[in-house]
Amino acid sequence: MIIKEVNNSLISHYQNPPIHIKEYYNYCLSLLINLLRTTDSNLNIIFGDLPNTFTNKNKTLKIDIQYEHTIVKKGGRGVINEVYGKTPTDDGEEYLIRIDRYEYYNSLDFVIEYGFPNLKNIETNKIFNDYIKKILVVEPLYSPPNIINKKRDGSFTIFTNNGSQRRDFIMGEFYKIDENYINVSNCFSNDCLMNQYSKSKIMINVHQTDHHHTFEGLRVLPALSQGVLIISEDVPLKESIPYSNFIIWSKYDDLPKTLNEVQKNYNFYFNKIFNKDLLKILNYVDYQNKYQISKILI
Repeated sequence: MIIKEVNNSLISHYQNPPIHIKEYYNYCLSLLINLLRTTDSNLNIIFGDLPNTFTNKNKTLKIDIQYEHTIVKKGGRGVINEVYGKTPTDDGEEYLIRIDRYEYYNSLDFVIEYGFPNLKNIETNKIFNDYIKKILVVEPLYSPPNIINKKRDGSFTIFTNNGSQRRDFIMGEFYKIDENYINVSNCFSNDCLMNQYSKSKIMINVHQTDHHHTFEGLRVLPALSQGVLIISEDVPLKESIPYSNFIIWSKYDDLPKTLNEVQKNYNFYFNKIFNKDLLKILNYVDYQNKYQISKILI
């Protein structure tokens, strides 16, 4: 744990954030620090599940990142209490609202979510009306956009080998289509991620299970912002994603066919997606991220 002084405020944060969200955590931390530099407010901010070690009389705010899937079908792993929202599933039912460690997050002053679909799903049940007021949606745009067309190789997925049968199966189909296809695992640092993005044409985003359907924005947006075409398994509430129109959506069973289509027509899809319209959206996302963080001072 480190305590950093910024103007008249102090912020307590992890020295070594959890590896799988390290870049996102540091990005949110930088937004918080930049905000405090613009104000003379006397605040203590605890960013993470950390003890309160402040001894001054400043107002103390507790903030943390909620990064678990919240849009989950009945029967999904990790569901303790079945709380339904009103987001329809593809089989005529409704998604659950799963907030892991809800009592902890509800005790905070602000909760950072990495995408709007989570917020939209939570909003469908009025029992969370007070909790919703705590949510700040900060999209993971932690590197400046770089969407220049250049020589790149094949396609990739980026997740650990965690025994997901649906991922293992579909990866086998990708290998049949793209001889340069790879699955990248244990790649979390900015250097590792940027190296992969810079040399890849396409990233395929696949849900780990048949039940957990939150959009994996932590994986997708950083790659999209670096000129990687994204083929993603379809998700609920995708209309709430600001950059939804710049993702190539596909049903799970159609992913290999979609990859084949994009590979054969790569230049067409690249020019269709990576243009001034996308840059405008990414600039808007950047603005919104800063606005969301600024709410801690309102």
